[in-house]
Amino acid sequence: MDQRHVLCLGSLVLLLTALPIDCFHLPGSHPHRYAGGESLWVKVNSITSIETEMPFGYYTLPFCRPMGGIKNSRENLGEILMGDRIESSPYRFRTHVNETDIFLCSTGPLTAEQVKLMKLRIDQLYQVNLILDHLPAIRYTEKNGFNLRWTGYPIGLNFHNAHYVFNHLKFKILVHRYNESALTPGVVGSTGDAIDHIPGSKKTKNSPPEYMVVGFEVVPCSYQHNVEHPNKLKMYNKFSSAIICDPLSLAKTVKEGEPIVFSYEVSFEESNIQWLSRWEDQ
Repeated sequence: MDQRHVLCLGSLVLLLTALPIDCFHLPGSHPHRYAGGESLWVKVNSITSIETEMPFGYYTLPFCRPMGGIKNSRENLGEILMGDRIESSPYRFRTHVNETDIFLCSTGPLTAEQVKLMKLRIDQLYQVNLILDHLPAIRYTEKNGFNLRWTGYPIGLNFHNAHYVFNHLKFKILVHRYNESALTPGVVGSTGDAIDHIPGSKKTKNSPPEYMVVGFEVVPCSYQHNVEHPNKLKMYNKFSSAIICDPLSLAKTVKEGEPIVFSYEVSFEESNIQWLSRWEDQ
């Protein structure tokens, strides 16, 4: 990169950091409205740690992979400027459709190398970073009477010299029912987008409601699945028995020769948060 490009990039970064927080969103991002039942796909960013400050690709660990293969999913200038390594993931939701006990995948029996690396990343406090509609997954916890908010969730936990993995995720998606009056061309136009260019189906008086994603929350759990049962399931099939996600319980250990079964659930909640202010609540 020559000096001129460096100067241009630096100027752009300064401009972005000077923006007031109440109008901040990633450059190149724009509101998207989704019809009920429309697919929503989660993306993955690099796993990160405040201990090492060294990011690694999400798929360097034995996580579930998309059926169509892994794809680079950076979409806008903001993600490029932040140096994000954003890739596709198999986590799929259907807009405004609550689902539970969803089978994602079962890894093969873990090798000694996979176990060693996963245990190391757990000890190094690495976090998984998920993204939905450009919003990072947020995790809420409570400690000593204080509510804490975290970006992402830990891969697992080392407790009494046993390494546990968080293999079941409980998602909550906040959505705002689409209303043109909530967005103005003057505000949205500041990114070069116009109100009538918001992706979505054409609205008529009798059209079914559409929604905009304004929040993305996750609760990670360590759950011991029946190892034999998932062999009969395909991705997105439903388990025959209910999965109880208890974030305070540790059940699935990382062991050589044993697979890890991944699963998830999702619920949708309508919110008064508007798209233009959704970053204020992240």
